[in-house]
Amino acid sequence: MTISLQPSLTRVRKILKEVAFNPRTAGKMKIVADVGSPDYYETRAQILISEAKAARLGGMEKVYKTLMLDAMRLLTLAIMSDETISRKKS
Repeated sequence: MTISLQPSLTRVRKILKEVAFNPRTAGKMKIVADVGSPDYYETRAQILISEAKAARLGGMEKVYKTLMLDAMRLLTLAIMSDETISRKKS
């Protein structure tokens, strides 16, 4: 049995479902979401991506995926935070 590794809408949806979180629910993402700084979120995401790359190169696939999903959550917060700042300026 061959597993397709080609990009597909189904695979994108699966990953985005894993990334989804509620920034108002108690937990680490609520604490991070309360920071409210796109610069912080972007910088932290870059750090996590670097750590994820090292994990992947070291054969730690689960760690890689966890770090990448967290980086995607941070990038989501950066986009939302930037949109909020832009609306306040308008």
